[in-house]
Amino acid sequence: MFAAGLLETPWRRFIVADVIAVVLWACYWVGATALLGEAFSDRQWLTILISIGIGVVIGLVAELIRRYAERRGAG
Repeated sequence: MFAAGLLETPWRRFIVADVIAVVLWACYWVGATALLGEAFSDRQWLTILISIGIGVVIGLVAELIRRYAERRGAG
């Protein structure tokens, strides 16, 4: 929200983006817990670490795609 305020993002655009982000985040955590929770039920900390690792990888891939698209648009 801080970044959206600094960039003066219109409320409607922010709310749409926020709702999409919340739904994706919730689906990710529910899915990761459902898939990894059973396999690592005796080591719950490992499930959390794997989930965080997957989230970081997804974030890095998204950033690489964004940078590639930005370069392609500028070139």
